[in-house]
Amino acid sequence: MMDQKESENISDNLRWSIDMRMRTGKYNACFAPFGYQLVGGKLELILEQAPIIRYIYDAYLAGKTAEDIAATLNLFSDDRPWKPQRIDYILTNERYSGNAFLRKRYTTDTLPRKIKYNHGQKPMYFVEGINEAAISQEVFNKAQELRRRRGDSQVPGIAGQRPLANGWLYCGCCGKALRPKCINRKWYMACRGHEESTELCDLLPIAEEAVVSAVFHLYYKLRHQGVPILTQLLADLQNARKGKLLWSLDIVALNQKIADITRQDRLLAQLKQQGLVGPDIFISRQNELAEQLRAAKLEKERFLEAEEDQTIQQTQELIEALEAGPDFLDAFDGELFRELVDKIIVESNDRVQVRRQERTTPCKKSPAQKELRKLCGGSPPAWVERQVLGLLNRLIQHPERITCPVLEDEPPPEVKKLRRGLDELLHRPPVDETQVKCLAFQLAALQLNAIGPEEYETLGLRMLFQERAPMVELEQELLHESVRRITVSNGTVTVLLKNNQTLEGGHYT
Repeated sequence: MMDQKESENISDNLRWSIDMRMRTGKYNACFAPFGYQLVGGKLELILEQAPIIRYIYDAYLAGKTAEDIAATLNLFSDDRPWKPQRIDYILTNERYSGNAFLRKRYTTDTLPRKIKYNHGQKPMYFVEGINEAAISQEVFNKAQELRRRRGDSQVPGIAGQRPLANGWLYCGCCGKALRPKCINRKWYMACRGHEESTELCDLLPIAEEAVVSAVFHLYYKLRHQGVPILTQLLADLQNARKGKLLWSLDIVALNQKIADITRQDRLLAQLKQQGLVGPDIFISRQNELAEQLRAAKLEKERFLEAEEDQTIQQTQELIEALEAGPDFLDAFDGELFRELVDKIIVESNDRVQVRRQERTTPCKKSPAQKELRKLCGGSPPAWVERQVLGLLNRLIQHPERITCPVLEDEPPPEVKKLRRGLDELLHRPPVDETQVKCLAFQLAALQLNAIGPEEYETLGLRMLFQERAPMVELEQELLHESVRRITVSNGTVTVLLKNNQTLEGGHYT
């Protein structure tokens, strides 16, 4: 396993690499927008989809709205459904005119680092002709001017413009997409398969806020603790490819051919020195050998290029995107997630707690008192509310007392076992690249799953309490966002925070 210092050096090199490629205009996209495909790290126009892009711009300039265009395209599309926000993205992306603005977003220098849109705080680089254009610059400029005149913007509060509405989530049971659904004035993510047939899919609607929170936690794990894991994964994949190529019959044969030609060339030189070969024959034969050597090396290069592993490149791009991202997310960033995520699989309702709005008769209890009852598992005495209020107010005054519980550094036994098995495969020729890849991805997944939420929740809690003024009475929102459980025993209140830190009777443990 690589040490912390090596991981930090790799991180610094990646940041420097990203910045230099932006400065020189060589930084390309990590994902391909509609109408393009990534080939060798560069965007190439898909000729079959280019007419759709041109239609979108022409229709918009002709007076149609994004909703009108999406409805028209859906009449002829059997693939991913078209939505207004998808049309808006195409209409505002300068990539379609062949150009790119680099560093539209930047990461703050202060901790916790956040991602912000660049309004002049950091240098922004405009690169012309970075990829093939689907439309002319003139058409793109006209569309932007029309958008400004119309004042086109997204209307909040409708399903199509929810943060996770753009095809991010898929059901692990039936494989169908999850869509935003409003139930009792609260937003949920509902499986289309479950809505069609409860017998075929048993995934119930999941509260949107719970899913967003889980996505934020996943990003935090990847950003802070997953980069070393992904870096090790990248090294394993590269070693697997080297081992495969080393023992490849084609490569072995080409290396042997190159070695034979080199020996013949040396022998020819010795014969000339001994006067056994005339100058004319020497020059003719040497030219033949040089041409054979050049052809063999060229064939070897073509073979290596054909064997280039896209998985390695994609892993590298993922690491770079994470290194360029913020330390902590407090709002969903669709552009960032397009670079990181292909899809999110929701395996079961057990992974995310679903909270449905309960229908009850009118009660005199405040929202905070109702929340307190949920956390205690029943109606607590009045003094419990006072103790909890005191505990939380102390955290508001001293948020630095919110600390991450000490966790065991030792990796789980299954991680150590898989690591040993992977190392054995990498040192056992000939290397089975397919098997190594499978074990490497299993290992990375196990390591990420072994990372608990404590550190992420600790940072989130500190930010939550830093923004508050001392409470006169308990606030439902703060209770809901910060407390996992409250227990009452022998006149003492024990509060379990969401980072698994305990507060007992006003004393911190």
